[in-house]
Amino acid sequence: MVAITFLFYLVFLCIAGNEGRSAIPRQQLVNNLLRGYDKRYQSDNTSVTFNPGLTRVISLDETEESVKLELRQSFSWIDNRLVWNPDMAEKFQIEARYIWSAFENTHLQIGTEEFASDAKSEWYITVSFNGSVNELAHVIVEVPCEKEATQCRHDVVTYQCSLVYQLKSDDRVFFDSENMPQVDIQRIKTPSNQEILETYTEITDNSNTRFKMVFDISRKT
Repeated sequence: MVAITFLFYLVFLCIAGNEGRSAIPRQQLVNNLLRGYDKRYQSDNTSVTFNPGLTRVISLDETEESVKLELRQSFSWIDNRLVWNPDMAEKFQIEARYIWSAFENTHLQIGTEEFASDAKSEWYITVSFNGSVNELAHVIVEVPCEKEATQCRHDVVTYQCSLVYQLKSDDRVFFDSENMPQVDIQRIKTPSNQEILETYTEITDNSNTRFKMVFDISRKT
């Protein structure tokens, strides 16, 4: 009888604990965090880990010397204004219009950028209780490419292309130079007669606000 009573007591504690975690509704938590929040700037020095997320070469226009690419960009950073007790919730998703967004504060320097057709459903920000923020954005970009003067093979034409991103003016925000993205070229989709030969990424200025990704794309003649 004592054992059964003790078992019921443990079940009661478990239920009470679960109810405690959900005592504050998500919307109330978000409202509390955003009270007085200014999304126009970051309040502290902020290191942004960025991956252009090159997933597909859509087309190579040799006449215009440009290439159209599909990117699934990812950004991550810490926002010390978005920290709360994890007993309330561990994380939530929020629209980028409510908080500071790395995507909105990073622009492609050369070329054009637009949302992919399904970007509205895929562009979102996830915030964790410790202030860790992760943002994903699905975009299509078109950037110039340059035919390489020296071709290694007579049956292959090679072009070099660059993605160059600049953080908008805010001396508190910079790219994370310690965690540069690793690109698996085997996973990048290309038209049947093309392939990615190699890629590299670099931070190109001392203030760590300019990110560059260079890659070579070849086409069989």
